Amino acid sequence: MMALVFEMSPKKHDGTPRAPAAREKLQQAEAVFAEMEADVALLALEASEGKAGAEKVLASHRSKIETAARSVSELKRAVILAERLDQKSAAGEAARMRSEQLSAFCTYGKERLGAAEEMLKAAAVMASAMQAYGASTQLMVGVLPAGTSLPTMAMGRIGEFGGALGNLELLLAAEFWRLGAGVEPFHEQRFSIPFAKQPTLGSTDHTKMQPAFDAFREAHEAIVTEISGQVAKIYAKDMSTAAGESEALKGVA
Repeated sequence: MMALVFEMSPKKHDGTPRAPAAREKLQQAEAVFAEMEADVALLALEASEGKAGAEKVLASHRSKIETAARSVSELKRAVILAERLDQKSAAGEAARMRSEQLSAFCTYGKERLGAAEEMLKAAAVMASAMQAYGASTQLMVGVLPAGTSLPTMAMGRIGEFGGALGNLELLLAAEFWRLGAGVEPFHEQRFSIPFAKQPTLGSTDHTKMQPAFDAFREAHEAIVTEISGQVAKIYAKDMSTAAGESEALKGVA
């Protein structure tokens, strides 16, 4: 019995379900048994009528029926065992599959946690930089040289990134979109930052978009140049006025 169980163990099998084949053999054995059972009445009748050789044929048939009945009984037990082994094999396969899925789940979960940590670290850097940007912008505007006025300056080749002295909302959204479109997809799928937004003006090809800082620097330098030019004009005018007043004083003297 121990040897039989060992031979029928799933560990010695290729994994193909056993029960279907065992059921098919049982059905065949039951069909043979039923056919033999149907023949008993006729053989018994012939034997009772004293037909020559009928008793011998009937005795032989009884032996065959016993063998067929034993085969049916054994195959019924074989089907029960096969079903149990199939269930055990299926349970083991399901457990292995769930174990692999759990391992992959935890691996991707670890990647997810690390990615979220990196994003939130970057968010902290951005939050701090935004404070510095806002404060320095107000301070810069607050010390605007007397007599000058800030120009209306938009960023980008066609002004697609918004005002140069604002909160940079359009500039940041466009830059996140440009960077997101150019980054290598992770696990063959691309995801966009929620607040990234493609500019409504300009090229839709991220490779041809102007990097955000280049656009910001150009606009900032244009503002500084404009204010410096205004200061130079005011200085020249003041110097010209001062020179004229000096000549006028000489005439009075």
